[in-house]
Amino acid sequence: GSLTELRAAVPERTVRVAPDVPPIRAALDRLGRSAPGSNGHVDYCLPATSDFAAILHDLVALAPVTHFEPIPPSLASIYLRAIGSTTDEASIP
Repeated sequence: GSLTELRAAVPERTVRVAPDVPPIRAALDRLGRSAPGSNGHVDYCLPATSDFAAILHDLVALAPVTHFEPIPPSLASIYLRAIGSTTDEASIP
């Protein structure tokens, strides 16, 4: 398939949020699983079908959000899924 089709088939999306504070982590913990973040950001793997606008709205109600970025799956992640990799590398954003 095309890159767009392969990207759409990945069941999770990573969302990068800052600041990394307890209220934001608590809200995101209910929605997905945390992934390593950096530079004051927290990364979470969420279902691709998530309503990211609603999530941002809810987070802003909890704390001042300075960064919110849904990250599309990387080419490496798409490739590993396409070849049927079962390693943790397939969950790379």
